[in-house]
Amino acid sequence: MVMMEEPAKVRRRIQCAYHCWSYKLDGSLNATPYLKRERGREVPQGAEHLGLLGVSSHVWAGMVFVNLGVEFNSTEAAAADFEGMLSPILQRWNHIDFSRLHLAQEREFDIGANWKLIVENFLDFYHLPFIHPQVGPVSASLDVDDVWLADHILGGTYPRGAAGKAAKTDDALPFLGDVPPERTESQDIFCVFPNALLFLEADWFQVIGFDPTAPDRTMEHMAIFVDAEAGGERYSAARKSLTDILFEVNEQDVPILYRMQAGRHSPASNFTNLVTHWDQITAAFQQLVAQRAGY
Repeated sequence: MVMMEEPAKVRRRIQCAYHCWSYKLDGSLNATPYLKRERGREVPQGAEHLGLLGVSSHVWAGMVFVNLGVEFNSTEAAAADFEGMLSPILQRWNHIDFSRLHLAQEREFDIGANWKLIVENFLDFYHLPFIHPQVGPVSASLDVDDVWLADHILGGTYPRGAAGKAAKTDDALPFLGDVPPERTESQDIFCVFPNALLFLEADWFQVIGFDPTAPDRTMEHMAIFVDAEAGGERYSAARKSLTDILFEVNEQDVPILYRMQAGRHSPASNFTNLVTHWDQITAAFQQLVAQRAGY
């Protein structure tokens, strides 16, 4: 059963609400009240296997990555594994100082669509000028390059994506690190398979992590980060302007996603086609899903 559903500060132990067994913070069994139908909380002999199962996890850029396929004996080994998995994007973004991230704002979205449609929409650059006028003129959307950083990290980049957009703020936000001149106007858009969607510009970083709760429902958690220097009162108006427009962009996709999900109920949905000039990344994502599903 689920032990905890809300964030909490745990100082000594975790207790299961069902039979009141408790566990130490390392996951080992701490107490088993009335286990032998008599008073007592002693842990029985040979109960080492009754502790909580270990899960490999790593925190990076406001996200907690979890790997259920492998267990490590130390946090250092888990960190090395995740850094290896993320190394293609860490190398691409080595000019960004992620230790300086400041959470500007976060919000949850309850989306009536399958998670795969959400990713496909995220990777679809063709729709941007038609659904999101904030990205600038149609000509701006043509300047996009598909990028495969690894089998599990795919997306694209707008070399001048930030420059081509409508202005978000009057007071420019400080950059997220020592950004080279050739990257100050670019925007990167990547999916870290399966459920982390990342945006990066020189002065802000956005994460969408999502949880598929049903075949036709997905909970998105969207967080927007700026540089630590931009966390003060001086940039409060700029932060609000930025977060307002980014949340609006996400909201503009919601009715489209709903209609895409509704369309899947039609037998005709099995006869849709991808567009050669635009959907190479989407095709790669679909192939990855099929491979992971065993097809």
